[in-house]
Amino acid sequence: ILIGLVGSEMCIRDRNKVKCPLLNKEIDWGYCWELCNIATDDILLEGDTVPDWDKALEVCKKCGRYSSEPEGS
Repeated sequence: ILIGLVGSEMCIRDRNKVKCPLLNKEIDWGYCWELCNIATDDILLEGDTVPDWDKALEVCKKCGRYSSEPEGS
């Protein structure tokens, strides 16, 4: 967990979260890995949708996070 100031407000950010361009939200590193390496509807969390897994893989490749280890590990 990372704690710091953003402007005049205290901000707590979980280092195990990443901004996912595929789902357009913050997700856990583990979920990021699953999305990019398992890539099936079976792993999607409730409310998440991926209409085209081939296009999704291109988004993941462009992002590049799925092949990296989370910070601090």
